[in-house]
Amino acid sequence: MKFEKYFILIFFAVLIVFGVVLYTIYAEIKDHLIQEVNADQMILAQQAASGINDYFGNVVNTINFIARFPDVVNLNEHGQQVLKNYQTLYADEIVSVTRVNAQGKIVYTYPFTKLIGNDISYQEHIRLIMKTHRLVVSDVFQAVQGYTTVAVHVPVFHGDKYEGTLAFLLPFDKIAQKYIRNIKVKESGFAWVASEKGIEISSPFVDHIGQNVRSTYKDFPEMLALADSMLHKKSGTTIYYYKNIQNASDEKTLYHAVFRPIEFGNTFWSIVVATPENEVIASLSNFKTQLALLTTALFTICVVYLYLIVRFRIVTEEQKKRDAVQKALQESEAHYRYLFEQNPVPMLIYALNSLRILAVNDAFSAHYGYSKEEALAMVLTELYPEAEKKKITDHIKTLHGHVYVGEWHHIKKDGTLIVIEVHSHDLLFEGYHTRIAVINDITERKQTEEEIRNLNAELEQRVKQRTTQLEAANKELEAFSYSVSHDLRAPLRHTSGYVDLLMKKCKLELSEKGQHYLESIADSVHQMGMLIDDLLQFSRTGRAELRKSNSDMNIVVQEVVESLQRECRDRKIEWMIEKLPAVVCDEAMLKLVWMNLLSNAVKFTGKREHAIIEVRAQETAEEFIFSVQDNGVGFDMQYAKKLFGVFQRLHSMEEFEGTGIGLANVRRIISRHNGRTWAEAELEKGAKFYFTLPKNVTEIS
Repeated sequence: MKFEKYFILIFFAVLIVFGVVLYTIYAEIKDHLIQEVNADQMILAQQAASGINDYFGNVVNTINFIARFPDVVNLNEHGQQVLKNYQTLYADEIVSVTRVNAQGKIVYTYPFTKLIGNDISYQEHIRLIMKTHRLVVSDVFQAVQGYTTVAVHVPVFHGDKYEGTLAFLLPFDKIAQKYIRNIKVKESGFAWVASEKGIEISSPFVDHIGQNVRSTYKDFPEMLALADSMLHKKSGTTIYYYKNIQNASDEKTLYHAVFRPIEFGNTFWSIVVATPENEVIASLSNFKTQLALLTTALFTICVVYLYLIVRFRIVTEEQKKRDAVQKALQESEAHYRYLFEQNPVPMLIYALNSLRILAVNDAFSAHYGYSKEEALAMVLTELYPEAEKKKITDHIKTLHGHVYVGEWHHIKKDGTLIVIEVHSHDLLFEGYHTRIAVINDITERKQTEEEIRNLNAELEQRVKQRTTQLEAANKELEAFSYSVSHDLRAPLRHTSGYVDLLMKKCKLELSEKGQHYLESIADSVHQMGMLIDDLLQFSRTGRAELRKSNSDMNIVVQEVVESLQRECRDRKIEWMIEKLPAVVCDEAMLKLVWMNLLSNAVKFTGKREHAIIEVRAQETAEEFIFSVQDNGVGFDMQYAKKLFGVFQRLHSMEEFEGTGIGLANVRRIISRHNGRTWAEAELEKGAKFYFTLPKNVTEIS
């Protein structure tokens, strides 16, 4: 087997080496073809550059020669005739001959004589020759005569004095046709030219002519890199992706290109000759086909060879696996039998076709009272009561292939009816299609659940009775309250009369010495009169009117704290009180709120060696939020929710602020001020009580 493994590895290694060799040969031939095409393209580019250089050289020599004629310098009638005759003689190569004075005005031109007198000093090449007094070859431009041209200007001197220029306007289309557009490589190779400023002056893509190469090729990084090299007068080879000249779609084609500068006069052009790669390597198609056929044949041989080896190996391995599986099955069956027998939960196996019991474990015999021999002589339905025998028979027919969990009833040998929870699934046992069942006796659990349901029902009934009793007590309390208010009315009226009489007597003029003391008495009497009025109001309507005034919350809280400190001098209590905002409310009612909350805090921190009580205030856009927090015994919020959730008068935990009368009064007072109350608590971690007062009622202007 080791030899087989090494042989396969060697075979694959040889195959990989062969493939690498074939690919290397193909790549070398491809590179050689590309180099040959690039060499041919560079020759064509050099020929075009030489032709253009020679052409401009001849033009420059000729125009320099003519510019020295005295008649041309003076531009007399004979000089004009010379220029006219020369242009007429070489009309195919010279579109126009033009004489420009030192100020940049056309003083003579032929054949477009109507342009005489035009100022062309704004043209870049005119400004350059006026500055340098040297030969200037213009960029390709649209001449005032209305055609695309290249202007060659030479300076004209009278002695040493600069008298302007003599220019030949050359037809660029004919130059491009003669030296650039006739360049052809393979089927669709072409040439294109950019000027010194990056303007594409000749291109097979007509819409590119006159456009800047950086704008035209902005979406093609390789082309931008090529343009950058061209504008720096570099030469070389490159590859780039661009649209196929023979295809109207936007599909990209890989081009192999050469580029070089064409220098003449004061400027230069750059020429690019490019050919699509598919034409460069077209001659490789036959070689490529032969390589593909050879590779396919070799691969087919390898596949057949490997198939035979793998097939032999598979047959051998399968035989080993069958032997191993057979051994594992035997070991698994022995292990499974051991687990089956030792399981402390009753288990049985029964045949699916006859429902005959084929095996039971010791736990089954112990729990049901049947010996194994008795159990193996039974069918499954004998364990079920009469009411369930037909049902279980039909149910088993639907279980094939599925795991099942469900509840049924079984009968023990002694006739005891038990509730069981059975887990079962299919099993191949001793060649039979069987089902194994794991049985849990849940009779006690069911009985416990029934007892819990009965207790819950009893508790719910008791809660309803208690609720009814509370409602009855509440009605009795209301009747008692009405009786008390009725009995209070008469004495309160008499007391109010005496207070009025006392107030009138207090207004009598007294000596200056007793005036201050009398005013103090009058103020106390006035407060007592207000309280009596509130009691009278309550005795008539059962509701007291709120007497809102501007109250300093800090003073109110301080008074309550001082009162509590006097009562608890033997205890260590740390008071942490923030500065509280002033509010408009009934000060007496507000003092009652603080008294209830702070006394509760003192009460529930009684077991702490170091009691801490915090009073804080927050402010939102709509309300003030006040809180009293202690580190006392706290209470269980979840328990409170369950306990008070049964009473119809409490709709949610947010409405639960305690179980005492004091906290009920707090809630009643704050709700009359359009505020809210709630609590937060945790056992042995203290409690925190909140109340709010709306700012739109309590805000001080």
